[in-house]
Amino acid sequence: MIAGHDTGSRVPEPVVRKRIALLINPAARQGREHARIEHAIAELDRRSALTVFSPESDDATERIARASAGTDDIVVAAGGDGTAHRVLNGLVRTGTPMGLLPIGTGNDFARAFDIPRDPVAAAARVLDGSPVPVDLVEVNGRFFGTVGVLGIGADSAVAVSRWMSAAGARGAVARRLGEWTYRIAALRQLLRRHAATVSLAVSMGGEVPAPVRELHAAFVANTALLGGGLRLPVGILLDDGAFEVCVVPRIARLRLLWAFLCLSQGWRIPDGVLSVVRGETAHITSDEPVMFCADGETVCTDRRFTLTAHRHALRVIC
Repeated sequence: MIAGHDTGSRVPEPVVRKRIALLINPAARQGREHARIEHAIAELDRRSALTVFSPESDDATERIARASAGTDDIVVAAGGDGTAHRVLNGLVRTGTPMGLLPIGTGNDFARAFDIPRDPVAAAARVLDGSPVPVDLVEVNGRFFGTVGVLGIGADSAVAVSRWMSAAGARGAVARRLGEWTYRIAALRQLLRRHAATVSLAVSMGGEVPAPVRELHAAFVANTALLGGGLRLPVGILLDDGAFEVCVVPRIARLRLLWAFLCLSQGWRIPDGVLSVVRGETAHITSDEPVMFCADGETVCTDRRFTLTAHRHALRVIC
């Protein structure tokens, strides 16, 4: 033994645990997965220095996420795409990684990273996974991670949000149907006597303004996934610094319904139904105010939308 060193009395170094802020949608803890969600929270608490927040509003979710970025190692969004949307807007450009417990309805942002739907498995991914840099798209000062939609897509997203928050049997049925609610809402829009259209002009980058076109829908894709797992036929990646704009022109009703069936089943979309353009910036204009929805939220309502891809604006644990 070396003089002056008593190896037998060495004190083990303390284990440094990650500081995790968990922002959970209060409604999620009342659902069918209640027991598994509580088990996931217990596992996070056992293996980290965990602080749990149940924000009372969307704005509070974003505000707490932004504040937690300065004090915690990971900020976790526990809910659906709406919760993820608010948390990512709080974390953008902070460098603090975002974890995901996809316990909502659509969970498209989590699907893009193959995050398990089981809350306990998702919690293990938060604890054992690694952060990867991903892109976000900015529209009129707000950021989103999945797909921005105008036209029928936006109308469907608003309908799903309304059904999910409804009291009584209507809300219970919608929540029971889960991700199928998105398909039902879209089909309902398509079966209206006159399938809705919007008049939009889309220009990419520095191109001259495009002519106004009557469209059933326009999609701005940061990922391929929307509406509870529907997959757009795009080649976009989450870290390539670009997005893809997809437009559906006004077409015959039966052709539109067939195209939606193809999208729902993962079949090839018929030619002429969906045109796709890739870029890093875009401008979309309308003659009248229209809704722009993304991540299951109504992001803004306006006549002009300026879109910019932000490369590696967020880090996600996966």
